[in-house]
Amino acid sequence: MSTSAESFAHSTNAIFSGFERSLRAKLLKDLAGLQGGAIVLHDAIGSVTLGATSGSDPLLIHASVRSPEFYRQVAMNGSVGAGEAYMDGHWECSDLVGLVRLLLRNRDLLDGMEGGLARLGGIAMRVWNRFRRNKAASSQARCSRSPSRSAGGAFKIA
Repeated sequence: MSTSAESFAHSTNAIFSGFERSLRAKLLKDLAGLQGGAIVLHDAIGSVTLGATSGSDPLLIHASVRSPEFYRQVAMNGSVGAGEAYMDGHWECSDLVGLVRLLLRNRDLLDGMEGGLARLGGIAMRVWNRFRRNKAASSQARCSRSPSRSAGGAFKIA
């Protein structure tokens, strides 16, 4: 991946619905008060600079949103949703470590992303993980009681 600003200024072919535009607007509003650096956000709608590159050790991060799904995931799951969207390829940035540093400098803004729908999404994720954990534990228990396994853990050949 190139780190030049030009590589992040490309337009995607994504079409944003009115709902996705409102999610984008909310994220931009939430991040408008960035300090200690700036994020230049590029997507199919246009480019927006959030924050300023003034002060000591300012960071300048270019982020390119490839899919409107990024905004949906951030709205539903906050910072975890942003991480999942990154893994899914819905966005990229010029300096991921720098982005994390900038967000940590602005923890209050990051914490603000965790409210609303993201809070409900977080609760849903915890319930889902608990269900999966219980299901895995009961599955493991069934396997350990299964007569088809020998004491050494290997399957018996009939």
